[in-house]
Amino acid sequence: SSLDGGATEDGKSGGLGGPGDRAVFNLMRHAADVILMGAATVRIENYSGVQLSVAQRQERQRRGQAEVPPIAVITASAELDHHSKFFTRTEVAPLILTATETVSDARHRLGTLAEVLDASGADPTRVD
Repeated sequence: SSLDGGATEDGKSGGLGGPGDRAVFNLMRHAADVILMGAATVRIENYSGVQLSVAQRQERQRRGQAEVPPIAVITASAELDHHSKFFTRTEVAPLILTATETVSDARHRLGTLAEVLDASGADPTRVD
């Protein structure tokens, strides 16, 4: 965060981190089985899928992991631009964790671009 407690700079979080922050962030992403983020982050930051070097992929395979981890997005509405880099610049289809009431529409809109999963609890309008 910034000195005044802000979580973003110009509407994005990336500008707040220095080289050390980015190094730790990248290490965590390379070690994860799934990278979890909120839909607003995907929209605002214009994320793409995970991009790894050959050496990073080989290290993941040695650890028994998939070469490239998927990104899982939590979103009750599943309103994501299917033309964004998130869907067009990725090797692994993202996981969309959404509400029961949204699953069918999201699967129809996104087709094979993503795996849409029902992540509701007792309330079918919310992600639990």
